[in-house]
Amino acid sequence: MIKERQPMIPSAISPIVPPVAPEFQPKIYWIWTTGGSDTPHFPIPGKERAVEEYSWKPKPLQPFLDSIAEAKTSRIIFDPHFDERVGIRSVWEYLKLNPEVETRIIVGKKTVFDELSSWKFSQDDSLAKYVQIKSSDLDFHDRFAVIDFELWHFGSTVGGAYPKFGAVTRGWSGEKFREVFNTIWKRL
Repeated sequence: MIKERQPMIPSAISPIVPPVAPEFQPKIYWIWTTGGSDTPHFPIPGKERAVEEYSWKPKPLQPFLDSIAEAKTSRIIFDPHFDERVGIRSVWEYLKLNPEVETRIIVGKKTVFDELSSWKFSQDDSLAKYVQIKSSDLDFHDRFAVIDFELWHFGSTVGGAYPKFGAVTRGWSGEKFREVFNTIWKRL
C-alpha cells in the first residue's frame, strides 16, 4: 500500500529571506578592533582580546574601506552615531580618494551633525569638500551604507571601527534601501 503524500503547510515562522541580486554574494564579518575577519563561525574572544576590546584604537573593516575607495557612482551612509571618533575619522582617507563620487550621510543626533559639520581633518581639508551631511530625528538603530549598489549592514558604527565585538554583513542589493534613503534625504 502506497502512502499518500501530505501537502506541505508552510510554517508560520519561516524566515523571510531578502532578495539577493545575482551579482552580490552575502557575507558576514566578525569585527573587533583588528579590522574584522570573515570566518564562518562565531568567534570566541580570548584573553589577548581583552586589552584590544577597550583600547579605543579601533580599526575599520578593510573590505569596507576598499569598497569606499573603489566606488564609481555613490556612497550613502545612514548611521545615527557616525561621529568624529569612530565614524568619519575611520573612513576619511578613503573618502578622499574619489572626491568626484557623490557621498551623502544621514546622522541621528543634532550634536553629531554639529560635530561633523564643522569637522576638519586638517586646516585645508574640511568634510564639506567631500561629503553632504544631514541630521534626522527619526528613531533608528541599525546602521547602513550603500556603496554603488551594494548594501552593507553594520551592528555598530558604519565602517566597523567601534571598539566592541560586532558583526557586519554585505552583499545585498541596495536598490530598495537607496529609495528609502533618498525619500528621507528629500524630507530633511
